[in-house]
Amino acid sequence: LVGSEMCIRDRNYVNCEIIPKPQIQLSYRDYFNYYVSNIDNKCKIRENAERVMLEHLRYYVRGQIHVLEIPAVFQNHHKNYPLVLHFVGDNGVGKTLTANTIADTYFLTKNQAHQPNGLLLIRGEQFKGDSDDQIMLNRKKLSTILTHQIQNCQNSIIIVDEVELIYTQTLEAFLPFMDESAVIYNDNMQPISTKDLIFIFISDFGSSGISINFNTEQLIALVNDDIEKIWQSSKLRQLIRFVVPFHPLKLLNLAEIVNIELNRLIEKFNSIQKQLTFGECVDFYIACKSKIISSENYARQIETLIAHEIHPLLFSNLKNKIQINIENNCYYFKAANDNNLLDFKQQIINSKL
Repeated sequence: LVGSEMCIRDRNYVNCEIIPKPQIQLSYRDYFNYYVSNIDNKCKIRENAERVMLEHLRYYVRGQIHVLEIPAVFQNHHKNYPLVLHFVGDNGVGKTLTANTIADTYFLTKNQAHQPNGLLLIRGEQFKGDSDDQIMLNRKKLSTILTHQIQNCQNSIIIVDEVELIYTQTLEAFLPFMDESAVIYNDNMQPISTKDLIFIFISDFGSSGISINFNTEQLIALVNDDIEKIWQSSKLRQLIRFVVPFHPLKLLNLAEIVNIELNRLIEKFNSIQKQLTFGECVDFYIACKSKIISSENYARQIETLIAHEIHPLLFSNLKNKIQINIENNCYYFKAANDNNLLDFKQQIINSKL
């Protein structure tokens, strides 16, 4: 584990694929506001955005091979119509991280809240409700928000998170903005082009039946069945041009995510002239514990474990050289895999750094 690159190992710690850290450094975060308006038409697209996007997705998003196809989709999009993508899969597998990474690498500048100029984020939680009055109110709100955003930035990226919480009739407020044959007017009744817009819908469709052993074909079939049931005859299905299935994360993927977080800590300590190192299996220690403690959203559990177990060791230590190791040995963490993890449950829980 080193600060400038990541070693993606096989489970036997033998082979190692080195993935260099992206040269352009960005600050990743969740964007919590339910919408972000662009100001003063500053939503400039980054030069070589697709290349930068690929570098960052390859480094930061683990266990999701289909994510690496997204930059090519952007590059090959002819902009005769809006590009609409749908990220589907369970919670905590990288869907929101991927969407945020796309926005961060696509746009050149950020606003005062450190959010990409050109990003509009809509959360399903804000638009729940299936009564006729609530649907009508939510559709009107969505239409107003979208029109305002597009007036300021016609090449906006519009992320719609928690799609499963939004009633289908409410979601259909997006149709005029996604359909190239529809016409949108601004406040001065002038037509606005929507052909440069990019929509990213994020949902957990199909997640209830996903197995960690599913291949891509099985995952897509499950997702399509779920979409068919939920959206039925809605035109939404026709306008989504690229579905990105997200697989459940395996133990090795979780260890890779831990490596990324530990690298960040190493760099932080290097910046204050301190040397921080982690011993063998610390990555799998955190990965195994996260999978045992939580039945879902393992990535969030990783953050919690690092905060609770590693941070206290770091910030209570005044030495310039700090090494963190597992208290006993690595046996259980080397032997554990996705199929036998529960056999070592007690030993893993009792282990300490």
